[in-house]
Amino acid sequence: MTYALRPTLPADAPAVHAVMMAAGMDPRSSWVRTSVADVEWSLGQGGGFLALGEGVGTQAVGCVGYRPDGSHTLTLNKLATLPAARGQGLGTALVLAANRTRHPAEAETLARLARRSVGA
Repeated sequence: MTYALRPTLPADAPAVHAVMMAAGMDPRSSWVRTSVADVEWSLGQGGGFLALGEGVGTQAVGCVGYRPDGSHTLTLNKLATLPAARGQGLGTALVLAANRTRHPAEAETLARLARRSVGA
């Protein structure tokens, strides 16, 4: 599967929520009680990225949210991928995209470390 990443828009909250709910979280997690309004609020605190599967229908297959947490750090949240999209580096790509918003110069180093950790 190929995919494209793009920054989230306010109108993406339902798509982000749908990916989160389809990700297979433990039903005891507070995540399963997250509403679309909660997602919209959270994305408004910083931003996020949505991964769209390329091809017919361009379905949302992954997401990540982030918010600034100090002058040099980010807090990531709502990182999720659909089960069918896993094992292809999508989660890593989402984390790297969020990190680039704060540390563009370090993005290649992080990507290299991520590839090394998965044996790519």
